[in-house]
Amino acid sequence: MRWIQPSGVSNWGISEDVPLRVAISDPAPSAGNTGGTTWQIDIGPVSGGIWWSTSGNLTASSEGIRRDTVRTTWSTPADFQGTENPVQLRLTAKATDGEGQTAVDFAEAWLTRTALTSDALWSLDVGPPAQCTGLGLPTPGPWPLNGADLAHLLFLDGQGLLLLGGEELQAVPVGDGAPAPVLWTRTSPSGLIGDHVRVLRRTAPTGGPAHALVGWGDRVERLGPDGTPVSTWLLQEGEVLIDAARMESDLIALVRTAQGEWRMVRYNADSGARIGAITWTPEAAGSAGPQGIGWLMHLDGAPAALETDGRARRWFTEPDGSTGLTTLTLEGEGTVSQAGLLEDGRSWISRQQSRIYDGSAEGDLFHSGQVQAMTTDRANGLIWMLTEDGGGMAWIAVDGQTLMPLSLPTQNVPTTTLQGCVAHNRPGPL
Repeated sequence: MRWIQPSGVSNWGISEDVPLRVAISDPAPSAGNTGGTTWQIDIGPVSGGIWWSTSGNLTASSEGIRRDTVRTTWSTPADFQGTENPVQLRLTAKATDGEGQTAVDFAEAWLTRTALTSDALWSLDVGPPAQCTGLGLPTPGPWPLNGADLAHLLFLDGQGLLLLGGEELQAVPVGDGAPAPVLWTRTSPSGLIGDHVRVLRRTAPTGGPAHALVGWGDRVERLGPDGTPVSTWLLQEGEVLIDAARMESDLIALVRTAQGEWRMVRYNADSGARIGAITWTPEAAGSAGPQGIGWLMHLDGAPAALETDGRARRWFTEPDGSTGLTTLTLEGEGTVSQAGLLEDGRSWISRQQSRIYDGSAEGDLFHSGQVQAMTTDRANGLIWMLTEDGGGMAWIAVDGQTLMPLSLPTQNVPTTTLQGCVAHNRPGPL
């Protein structure tokens, strides 16, 4: 067996259709007839793992020596995880003839993705009237929006789509720098009266386009750029979603039960299977009752739920598999006004002052006041922080690691601004 194409070392880009051809030559059997031939082609990084595989069968030949050519096409991923760029690939072709003899051949290639860039910082002002602004664009707007109770905003990297969450989820194309008519909408699939978008986060599966993690009253969905659910994680009857986030190989949901308790639920992020839960009664006044609020955090390698008095309930798992709940009183004064998870997994909390939590329960002070929202500019290694500035509201650029202010112009916005999201040309890391 030998490769016809590629020969030598090839260089490919993302989102490219690569034709592959493998020549198979099998001498005639020494006695009698031989059966059919099976073949398989695998592609993956030289460092290990398989990104793509295909296989098939060739019918038995009545002649002596057999010669066949397998032709197939690999569509390279829209993006790939990991910081290595370009990534070295190994292509493995294996054929097994009817006598059980196997031949294997290898080839190498390089896959390169385009350089990561960022465009506008899209900012949501809930008004009324509701409007969005493309900060950093030649014509930033503001642009009027339609929709009730808009409170969430997300840009799908590489798709040119701005997602707006309120009573429904709207997808607005912004590929030319200005919002176009709504491309598609998705209403709540829960059937709950008055349901609305409760969570809207960006996620990027390995080797695919950016997706949206969308939380409704009774479920969490992962939606593709066309608005079709790719995965669904269902809550149990009586549970209502408060927050949800991807943490390592799990999806964690924070829910309120019909009895007014709080519960963290762990799902397998790939299969959607519910694999565990832990329940308690919230004690903070702002977190109790049907309208009580709370947030998910990540502390000391475990999911945690934050109540409005700064009390965090950490869901730990011991090496022997036993689990439990630890209550942590996080440093700071005043009621928690906002909190969130950055795209790199760090948690932040806004009280009278604002702190960042890099995995541990010991938070670092990064701002002397309250913060309304934070969004990451991965291409430039910075974070935009929405906070009060000179009596108004402004987006302020801080270093992506230290969260120290940078000497970039602040972006002043209306006091009714709630959220923002940086637009990138593609998903994935640098």
